[in-house]
Parts: sequence; structure tokens; C-alpha cells
Amino acid sequence: MFLVYINDVDTGLINELLKFEDDTKVYGKVTDWSDRENFLEDVNRLVNWADGWKMEFNVKKCKLMHVGRDKVNFKYTMKGNTL
Repeated sequence: MFLVYINDVDTGLINELLKFEDDTKVYGKVTDWSDRENFLEDVNRLVNWADGWKMEFNVKKCKLMHVGRDKVNFKYTMKGNTL
């Protein structure tokens, strides 16, 4: 039933989203500054969606994972906290 409740969480996102019960993952390829900005916009959309539904992401449990050989030193934040 919870999946029906969160069914619209991915509306308007640029990157891909995986959702399962209380676990949400956003993923996408980030190779330049505009990709980073798009990713941050998606994070902000998710935060706004959660605020609108009176829900919260546990920012302390939110993590960022980089996959690949190239080191991209972009900083990502969620609600003012660095991921």
C-alpha cells in the first residue's frame, strides 16, 4: 500500500529513481557541471515532494556513491547537509 502512496515521487525527475518501501535511490551519469546541477535539482524535487506529503528523508542515512575511474569532485547537498 505504501508504494501506491509514493507512486508520484518520480514525477519530473531527470535521472532514474528506484523505490522500494522506505528505500529510494536516485542514479544517473554525472560527467560535467550541468549533469551535477540536474542531479541536485532532482534531489531538491524529492525533498520538496517529501515536505509536501509531510514526510522526511533521514539525511544522516543518505549517501553518495561514485562509480567509475574518473574522480569527479563535485559536492552534493541535501537540506544543507553535504552527502
